[in-house]
Amino acid sequence: GVVLTGGTALTQGIVELAVDLLEKPVRVGYPDGISGLADVVDSPEYATGVGLLMYGSRRQYVTEEHEDALSVKALFSKVKQWFQDLF
Repeated sequence: GVVLTGGTALTQGIVELAVDLLEKPVRVGYPDGISGLADVVDSPEYATGVGLLMYGSRRQYVTEEHEDALSVKALFSKVKQWFQDLF
């Protein structure tokens, strides 16, 4: 399935449009598993930023053997493969 995030995810009818175009299940993503400012950032507008911060906080201790996996070239390769699998 597809998860829409960002301010555009709040646009009326965007989920239905995405379902029609992508022919896959679509939902709007909200930040999950946060505390403190949860009431402030509880919107798709913040889902990507919150997700990246949570990912970064969990990955702050990277061992040398995993450093290659985080290279720019590896990242682009993974994104390219994801798009190829998606379409």
